Amino acid sequence: MKKLLLIISVLFAASLAFNACEENPLPSENTTEVKGFTAITTNIPALYVGDSQEIKFKLEPSDANTALLNWVSLNENTATVKSGWVTGVAPGTTEIRAYLMSSVDKHVATIVDTLAKIPVTVKGVSATAAEIYISTTGPKLTSLNIFKNKVTDELHFGVKPLNATVKTATWTTSDKTKAVFQITKKDKDGKETKEEVETLTKASSAVVKALLPGTVTITATAEDGSGKSSSITLNIENVDEIDLWTTDVAGTMPIIGGDNPDIKAEGEHFISYSKGVASWPANTTGIPRSDTLVIPTSNSKIVVTQIEAKDFAGSWNFTAKTFAPNANLGVSAGNATVKALTIATKAGQTANDGSKNVTNNLTIAGMINTYVAEAVADIDYDNKTFRFGIFFDGAKAQAVNTGKSGYGYITLLPELGSGWGSYNFCPVPFNDGTNKGWLWFKTDSYNKFHYGRSDWQKCDGKDILGLAFCACKSATPAKSDYASTNAASGYDVIYQCNVNTKDDQPFFIERQ
Repeated sequence: MKKLLLIISVLFAASLAFNACEENPLPSENTTEVKGFTAITTNIPALYVGDSQEIKFKLEPSDANTALLNWVSLNENTATVKSGWVTGVAPGTTEIRAYLMSSVDKHVATIVDTLAKIPVTVKGVSATAAEIYISTTGPKLTSLNIFKNKVTDELHFGVKPLNATVKTATWTTSDKTKAVFQITKKDKDGKETKEEVETLTKASSAVVKALLPGTVTITATAEDGSGKSSSITLNIENVDEIDLWTTDVAGTMPIIGGDNPDIKAEGEHFISYSKGVASWPANTTGIPRSDTLVIPTSNSKIVVTQIEAKDFAGSWNFTAKTFAPNANLGVSAGNATVKALTIATKAGQTANDGSKNVTNNLTIAGMINTYVAEAVADIDYDNKTFRFGIFFDGAKAQAVNTGKSGYGYITLLPELGSGWGSYNFCPVPFNDGTNKGWLWFKTDSYNKFHYGRSDWQKCDGKDILGLAFCACKSATPAKSDYASTNAASGYDVIYQCNVNTKDDQPFFIERQ
């Protein structure tokens, strides 16, 4: 037998395994020389990943020392070999070689001859079935209910047989507008971020985020080319997002909550929740109030705002620049804060605001002397807005001591001008029974309203620059009472929209 003088390094020689063939089960102490070797197994064409197969062979003599045989795989990433048994590692091809060694020394050995070269093809184990499940001990999942904007528990992909080569899947959603996959990423500092993707690949598990109500099919397909897949039906339930404006009375409303909801209230915390129903008590605070209740298990939310005109009754402050002061009316010149302004509930005057008729439900006392102005808190429960206004009426005056002979009445009219800087302090032509209207204040909050330059309204083509209290001869004023030619005697007090002499600053009505 031809001898080769190649010396194998210590490391390589130590890695070689010695075969104990079933046909040659002699112990390594045997010193019988190998005279001949015949490979019975000359090719392994179909070895599956994870499976093992023995290479059959015969020795001459039959009692030759098998410890002198060494087995080597040219690619151990595909298959390994030990004592003549080949085990598949990954799909691919390799070659198993049998060498005759000069000794059984595990540290240094000489290859005497190459006895066999056996090609091996390793095949993957294809999936024969696939399933989606939530826990490793749970059954196959076919459907799942979830609320909008929530995420599922981790969904796992499993295949049969258990030794299937590829255990990952491509995950898809039948409607990306209703459901997507949520993945977690970490930056270089280890901080986690959430990202939404429409498809997952090479994934053995997935987390699904529900976006819109409806039914979506989530499918996981094995990535071994077998075509085996599993699907679940994701039933996405809607959530309640309620913004309700109501009166001060107690009330209830059904709201989606889910099981054992973790209730979180914001604001004044007057909303409660039990068994699918949100409840709130009557508002006895005397002011408007709003509260938000969020149910994290379903992302449902209800906002309840309790508001009525009577909630604006009480003591307020009025701040404005004063022009044409009047001692009899207790009004001084310059910047003024009229304290103890009183708003009370009372119905009375009606006028059209340009789109609808509005009737007052409030009155204001304290702007000057005993004069009472009609006011309104106009609440739109459907559109969830409200506004505050003061009523003008040039055809009706109240008896007040103006300090001017023959002028014993006062009425509230708009101060008109053509923009700030070209004002003329004249209330004309707002001076007959057809000219009635509301001056609408901007609502800053439930406790503060203002009227100013950026909010000016128009009257007969002119800007309303402020509030003018005009002296009149009777309770039913004539046009001459307000004529520009009579301005010196007709005017008394004007509240201008330029607090602190700045023409871009409004005047305010604020709750004390």
